[in-house]
Amino acid sequence: MSDLKKLCGNRGIHITHLNIHSLKKNIEHARALLNDCGVHLFGISESWLHDGIEDSIVAINGYDILRCDRIGRRGGGICVYVLRGLNYSYISELSSAEPELEYITVRINLPHTRPIFVVNIYRAPDTDIDDTFRRLNCIVDRISDFHTTPEVHILGDININVKQLRNAGVGKFRNFCRTHSLINLVNEPTHDGGGWIDINLTNRLDIIRCNEVLHMGISDHSLLYSNRKKAPPDLSKIPIRTRTFKKFEDGVFETEI
Repeated sequence: MSDLKKLCGNRGIHITHLNIHSLKKNIEHARALLNDCGVHLFGISESWLHDGIEDSIVAINGYDILRCDRIGRRGGGICVYVLRGLNYSYISELSSAEPELEYITVRINLPHTRPIFVVNIYRAPDTDIDDTFRRLNCIVDRISDFHTTPEVHILGDININVKQLRNAGVGKFRNFCRTHSLINLVNEPTHDGGGWIDINLTNRLDIIRCNEVLHMGISDHSLLYSNRKKAPPDLSKIPIRTRTFKKFEDGVFETEI
């Protein structure tokens, strides 16, 4: 956790994701992580939450929780903790726990920059790959309806080993990335079994200060981390008030004072 705390000491927006294998079971780990490191967004896949688990049971001080629980089947589910005070919007029409893909979309609004869309996703291993990428393509296309040139970050567990060339889903994953100009920031295995099954995609590599795969020991997945640079204020757009003395008259001034 010390590595993450050190990373979060840098300026910028700190975006993370972890397949946690039951949030309720690991809630104290999640609380310790967020209270110690103060990340801005903490996405969780396989939350295993359901309508019998109230928000208060998995509440974390200083954070809002957004949930999409799986319905009708055990396991799965996705949620996102958002640091209070961050200017964000929950995009409900781009958040769902559908059979082909579970996902939550958050829009971050920073001054002097285009809107930032962060999509946290989970794809179950038995899900049809074509259905998954059809849904992913629809999500990114819909984001473009909100802004013509959006900044997009997609993090999560897709259960496709993207380094295993014979895997049936690798070609579809690469086509999806090419279509939307997305780059996978993950540079090492993300699962204890050696698989590269978690992804951290962005279409704005130029504003990523750093990214890491951190082995936290909370579950058999590693935590994905990105530091998105904060744009400096555009000083050219800040109004500056000035006073002119072209019509200044000494005599009038002395009389008035």
